[in-house]
Parts: sequence; structure tokens; C-alpha cells
Amino acid sequence: MIKKTLTSFGFGEHSKLLEVAVPSFYNYAVAHSYDCFFPTENFFSEKTKKYPYSWWKLELIKNLLLTYDIVLWLDSDVLICNNSEDISKYLQPKDHMGLVIHEVPVGHIPNCGIWILNKESLQWIDELWNYDQFVRSDGWWEQAAMMYKLGLNPDENVVSLPEKFNLPFTKLDYLWNPHVHDHRGLPSNLKFLHFTMFGDRLSAMKNISNQLGY
Repeated sequence: MIKKTLTSFGFGEHSKLLEVAVPSFYNYAVAHSYDCFFPTENFFSEKTKKYPYSWWKLELIKNLLLTYDIVLWLDSDVLICNNSEDISKYLQPKDHMGLVIHEVPVGHIPNCGIWILNKESLQWIDELWNYDQFVRSDGWWEQAAMMYKLGLNPDENVVSLPEKFNLPFTKLDYLWNPHVHDHRGLPSNLKFLHFTMFGDRLSAMKNISNQLGY
């Protein structure tokens, strides 16, 4: 049987976001047979703690992949709005991971805020720590590193997709991670809602969470 876990963390100012998000995470985990793991800061190595929080997910995901076949990472500012389908069924067996590519004013951006990975990712996940030299690394953090690993240039003025990606990965349907600045908008039938770039994320999350009955 495939072992799956859903994971996230929210430290500092993000702790309030995670508090709102967690009920939807647990609900989804029960519906689709995921374990849940929400680490404390003590889980992480001193080396990792020297980096901004967003980088920490790399150590977390790597450690969980030693035990689990599938790891679903969700940023602390994500709400699961529709739990009717298991995202992992869309991760193709030959692929290492799945994520949504946003089409925003700065280009085509693979987004690691909703990120599903299997054990094949252990081949390269440690390499991402080495790719922190980009101008946009100060703000896109491990996402810029992931983009570079895939074959994109994170510092391109308007980021374009390569003719061929460097890793086999599943381009997830936009409904799994719509973006408020994507030209496709926020569909009424979205599955997960990522509140990145919302003006007041906490208030917006609380409002939607209440509407969903969490």
C-alpha cells in the first residue's frame, strides 16, 4: 500500500495562517488516507535554520520521503476548498513530482506552494541548496532553485519555459493552485486556494474557511 503524508509548517507570523489552514488539511488527509506531520522548529538542523523559512521545506520533505512514498507539501497560506479528489492520483508514475505552473506578469512560474513529490525526488532534492545565487533567490527562495533545476532562468525579466525540462514532472491542472495574479483568475471550481499575493491573507483565509464550515 502506498504510504502518503501531508505536511506543512508555519512559524513566526505564518503560525496564524497555519492555524486557519490545518482543519482543511486534516479533513483532506482523512478523506484520502494521508498521514499528517506538522513539525516544530526543533525538528530542523542548525544548518537549515540559517536559511529563510521557505528553504526549510527541503529538509522536511527529504526526511519524510525516507519513510513515505508520497509527500504532499502545502504552504501555510493554503486552504483545501474541495476534497473530492486525491491530488496524488494525478502524479504520473514516471514523474518525480507535480506542481502548477502559474502564468503571471513575470512569466511562467512553477510554484512550490503546493508540491507533491515521490521517492524519485531524493535523487536531486539536496542539489537545490546549491542554487541560491539568483537575484530572485531573495524572495523566491527554494522555488528559484527548483526553477533552475527544471531548466528555467529565475532571473529572466519575463521567465519563459525551456523547450525541454531537466526533470520529469507532472504539470498539475491549474485548479490545484490558482493564483490571484494569473490571467486565468480564481475559478469557481478550484480545488486548493493559495492565498499568496492576497492583500490581507489572514482575513481572507478566515473568511473562506468560515464559508467552508471549518
